[in-house]
Amino acid sequence: SIQHTAYSMAAAALMAANNRVHNEGPQVSDNRKTFMGVDQDGSGSISQLELTAAMRARGMDPSEKEIEELVARFDADGSGGIDYKEFNELMDMKQRQHESDNSFLAPISKGSMLNDLLNTGVMAAVIGGFALGNLQSWDPEQATNINIAIYMMNVLAVHANTCSSLASALLYMVVNNLVEEKAEEWRKTNPWKTLMMFPTPKFVMGTAFYLFGVLLLSWRDMDVKNMGTWQYVALGIGAGSVAMVITTASIVAWGMSKTRQMSGEEALDDALHGVDSGG
Repeated sequence: SIQHTAYSMAAAALMAANNRVHNEGPQVSDNRKTFMGVDQDGSGSISQLELTAAMRARGMDPSEKEIEELVARFDADGSGGIDYKEFNELMDMKQRQHESDNSFLAPISKGSMLNDLLNTGVMAAVIGGFALGNLQSWDPEQATNINIAIYMMNVLAVHANTCSSLASALLYMVVNNLVEEKAEEWRKTNPWKTLMMFPTPKFVMGTAFYLFGVLLLSWRDMDVKNMGTWQYVALGIGAGSVAMVITTASIVAWGMSKTRQMSGEEALDDALHGVDSGG
């Protein structure tokens, strides 16, 4: 869009203007130095002419309309120029866009949410079914400590995975009825923001309980003569599987918490919200 293009051009020029200011002490912030480099007349406000000059000094050729729209975006007090507070909003927006542009994560979309919910729901149902099968072999007359532990691990696995699968199915129905353009905004509002966080952790917990139950099951069944070595091999394999699930889930959660690329004019809207609320 014109606004996004103008913003990108202006922010680049303003950041580069810092190179023209050399005599300020280290106590002056980078943003302040950049601001002073563009505010040539020292008025405390960057005018449209000064902004145009800064951009043209960088080899850019913004139109008068682009400059007017850019200044209007950040001129919260209606002074006709960009003061230092408003300038900081613009630079914060540049930083957010930079983080977004360098992100490996795509923007949230209706399609990505549907895929995640479908994948989680189906896999949770499968693992829950495995755990339910283990429950059917329960014999009350053999209620030893290890058998009770195996039973309880599978009970927890069934409940966690069933909750995950059901929550995924219900949320899938809601997301499937969303307007495509509103999906990302919807994802950030409660209660949906909170509800969308439930299916995956429950699936991970249910899978961990199931694997721990299998670990105990293999330990019990191999606790016979001449099986000592294999019993410990099975224990090692089971412990490794549980550790892998927990480790992978933790790394994925960390990775998915990183900044996503912004779609459309999300960065501009975000910056404008900051101007409106803070100015």
